[in-house]
Amino acid sequence: MPSSGRGDLDQPRPSNYDPASEHGASGYSPISRLDFTDEEALTGFTTEEVSRVRSEKALSPKLQRLVQVNEPFAAISPETEPFDSFSVGEFDYWPELQWMVEGLFHCGSLVMVWGPSGAGKTAWLIDLTLAIAHGRSWAGRGVKKTGALYCVLEGGYGFRKRVQAAIAHHKIEPDLQLRFMFEPIDLGSTESLNRLAATAARFGCQLIIIDTLAAALAGKADESSNQHMAEIIDNAKRLTMLTGATVILTHHTGHNQSHERGATALRGGVDTSISINRKNERRFWRVEKQRDGEDGFGGDFELVSADSSSDMTGSGIIVQHGMTLSKEQIKSSSKKQKSNPNHARVFEAINNLWLQQTQELSSEERAAHTILFDECVKAGAAAVQVADPKKNGRRSAQAAIRALAKVNRLQIYADNRVTLAASPLPLSSH
Repeated sequence: MPSSGRGDLDQPRPSNYDPASEHGASGYSPISRLDFTDEEALTGFTTEEVSRVRSEKALSPKLQRLVQVNEPFAAISPETEPFDSFSVGEFDYWPELQWMVEGLFHCGSLVMVWGPSGAGKTAWLIDLTLAIAHGRSWAGRGVKKTGALYCVLEGGYGFRKRVQAAIAHHKIEPDLQLRFMFEPIDLGSTESLNRLAATAARFGCQLIIIDTLAAALAGKADESSNQHMAEIIDNAKRLTMLTGATVILTHHTGHNQSHERGATALRGGVDTSISINRKNERRFWRVEKQRDGEDGFGGDFELVSADSSSDMTGSGIIVQHGMTLSKEQIKSSSKKQKSNPNHARVFEAINNLWLQQTQELSSEERAAHTILFDECVKAGAAAVQVADPKKNGRRSAQAAIRALAKVNRLQIYADNRVTLAASPLPLSSH
């Protein structure tokens, strides 16, 4: 008879073996000598036999489940609090997602706005926050009006000037439901998180901006650690659940400016990720990730100076929005183009012409203003010939205008009229 590998345990049980007794009449107890970490060693023994001696042996978790097969869940304490669960039928009663900014991010979501230093993140966020608190459209998108709590953790003095300039420029009443906090916070601290939630609840703020994430770590968490950042993201989500508010975190890029600085858990954990970048004087925002909506689209904007009418005199920075760019337009404009100095000269000439023609118009009239194609060609040709008198200025200008339209710097309409596809650059005298 082949051996099972269990030594003297292969021998048959004696006739006087009593399974109800721990050792039987002869003191023979093969089961008490088993290796209880070996599942195969239990073959041939009943559950009752195994259960009788399991208190004397250290069973592996897997074997414990085997011997408890006839009494599932017996080891679970009745005092254990279960998780909430839902049936499919209950899904019908869940509230629908609501946009806080149409197409951009939802109410009660976690958002990250990131980009390199100097890209315009804070100015962009001030403009967005004022639009939501005031209930006015933002970059052509509808908003849900609500109170906002802005946590200013860096550059407090300059920040105040920017807010005052923007409020004066947009003619917004300064006593709107908008609060600013300049105290340090720690997103890793339960006490700090609860105080922040209580502050938002006190003033009915359904939008919380934390500027910046790095300052809110209080030097206690490692940005490059997925474990640390996952914990911070969990705390930020807890803040959304405590308050029902949308929480926006601002963050920087590292040496590689194509993504956020630090751990990948940051992008993976947020609902919406928005990048802010610049190329010379042109600045762009783009939705990089949207958990429950479209992504890949964006827009461009410009930072301009504006006088503050508050008791703190001086100039501040405000945002002027250009056009919204679709995913296809962003992809097209990001393609590398052969450098042609005539393109820059022609665009500058058309830009200056547009500014001259619209300086007396209202903002609505400016947004709808177009220029005759022939006027653009004439202005562009003059700019080309100043730089190179031997060039056929008109032909070069026409080619430049069509090339600029392909990369979304200009728009050419069917009625042979042209407009800028983005915010105009400051008037140039060159």
